[in-house]
Amino acid sequence: MAEGGLLGLMRSLAASDWLTPVMDEFFSKRQPEEWWSPSCHLHPSGAVDPCQRSIQFGLLGHKSAVEARLGRIFDNGKSMHIRWTAYFAEQGMLLAWDIKLTMRDPLMASGTADLIVRRPTNLKNELLLGDLKSISSGGFKRLPPPGDGRSNLYNLAKLHPKYIGQLLTYLRACPIKMDGFLLFEDKDTQEYKTYLITYDEAMWRKLLSNAEVAQGACVEGRLIEAPFLRSHPTCRACWHRELCFRLQNGDKAAAQEITRRLGRAKR
Repeated sequence: MAEGGLLGLMRSLAASDWLTPVMDEFFSKRQPEEWWSPSCHLHPSGAVDPCQRSIQFGLLGHKSAVEARLGRIFDNGKSMHIRWTAYFAEQGMLLAWDIKLTMRDPLMASGTADLIVRRPTNLKNELLLGDLKSISSGGFKRLPPPGDGRSNLYNLAKLHPKYIGQLLTYLRACPIKMDGFLLFEDKDTQEYKTYLITYDEAMWRKLLSNAEVAQGACVEGRLIEAPFLRSHPTCRACWHRELCFRLQNGDKAAAQEITRRLGRAKR
């Protein structure tokens, strides 16, 4: 090869994105679409959704593939949890972390709460159950000013119903009754805001109303019909849309898998 041709090839290789294809392949193998064991127990993080069918797919054990960028976002969130847990421990505020909680009535639910801390400035040594959230700069700017426990509950339920539903489920399942808090950290600047959250039964039931329907369908062994058109924003953002679309298209393998899992989940 002529010197000019070799130099041109080297420049082309140097300028190309050599890392992205490698990492995309790595992440595609790391978190592919898969099926876990079906369970009628709701997981608090997936219990609030505008689509009852999506919640049911989660109960039946469907796990969507996680693309590379989203996988890195999840990893960043995990490291944020580790860091803040260490901060609370160093301050002597941390009482427990990764707390496994289970509830059987009125809904079957089980999950792992982030931590329980003691408020250092409170004369009553009040305990708080907390959930830690890493959020984009845009989302952080849209957060409302922190207020009291009830105003925070209602304000954040409008903006982040999934987070509030998750925390309220942990609070309801916790054998020691206490208030909760949400801590949001800006992914870019590490600024943070904390919100005291007071438990509210009516709000919890409202947020988990679709989960109750999805759980009931699993117990009965029936699949919920698709409630939205494919072009609906809820479908475009859904973790289970590819499975849902395959079923609507008459995919026999997907239908057989769902039928088998409904049989296992039925009570």
